Amino acid sequence: PAGIPEEEADSWLTSARSGRVQSVRAATWDRCGRPQNAFLTLADGTSACARYRHPRDRLVLGEVLSYWLSRTLGLDSVPPVTLTFSDSLLEQKPRDFCSEELRWEPAQTVALIRWVDEVDSRPKYVFNFLSLCQVCKSATNATATGNSENESESKTKATTITESESESETKATEISQTAHPSSLKLESLVTLAQWGTMIIFDYLTGNYDRVASMQDGVERENDPTILEQSIRNLRPSKRGAKLWLIDNESGLLDAYTVLYLQHSVNSKFIQFHESMLRTMCVFQSSLVRRVERLYQHPAPHRALMRTATHRDALVRKVARDESFRLFREKFPQRLANVVRWIQDCREMVKQEKDRPR
Repeated sequence: PAGIPEEEADSWLTSARSGRVQSVRAATWDRCGRPQNAFLTLADGTSACARYRHPRDRLVLGEVLSYWLSRTLGLDSVPPVTLTFSDSLLEQKPRDFCSEELRWEPAQTVALIRWVDEVDSRPKYVFNFLSLCQVCKSATNATATGNSENESESKTKATTITESESESETKATEISQTAHPSSLKLESLVTLAQWGTMIIFDYLTGNYDRVASMQDGVERENDPTILEQSIRNLRPSKRGAKLWLIDNESGLLDAYTVLYLQHSVNSKFIQFHESMLRTMCVFQSSLVRRVERLYQHPAPHRALMRTATHRDALVRKVARDESFRLFREKFPQRLANVVRWIQDCREMVKQEKDRPR
């Protein structure tokens, strides 16, 4: 299903950078998140979340870099993001604005994230991990290479998301399907392909705040039913089967710090990402082409930074800490891991086709 076309996204980015703010309202749990954020109505009538994270500015930079990675990969499921300075809002003082509530400091970087009206903020979808019980029961013990005794079985299973029986229910119907595309209904196949996109995107960004955080909850609380709950930053469209990847502030910078510097937790989150990557071989062909093209670049991290700084001049203004060194070192490695898995998938498909009937 179609998301935000690039032309529309570019038009909004230009408007958001230069346009005035009509009103500012406080953030809520289902609209822009933490209290220091704000929900803005812009002069063109569109809305945006203003994300302020000073002094942890790498979260703002991670949000905008994750967006430009999504554009590099041809995704239209990540809302557009641009940077501005807190002064532009503090000086305008639009109606409903209360600087005391926001507690923003002058001259700090703020991320403006387009609000997508059609995103359903209610918890209606779940991730079915029943067919991936090996990952569920021993998330940190799953082998990084996927060579478990049940490897062949896990590779022939798939996961789907299903809508709840009614709007008042939060418990969803769980469906387990075999992974061969010919056995799936079109809607299930569309959903499955979008899960594949999310898995690759979150692996590359290192996002610990989507599926990985739920895997962590399973381990800490010894409760596999956590994986049946709604994922707050994976949201369905109110119309059709589109899945939106929202809240990507941990991507590429803060996430890499968690994975590679915080030694008490890094190994398990690395394992969570590795096990998720190896749960399926169903990916959109356009995404695969873009991933492989970026991998062929002699310095993929530079290519991404060049795109981001060319399209958003304020990216250069955000201070870079130790997380940026990790991004420079680890992003090409994680990209190579994704490409290797895609190659493994191709080989498995080839072997399956060549198997005597």
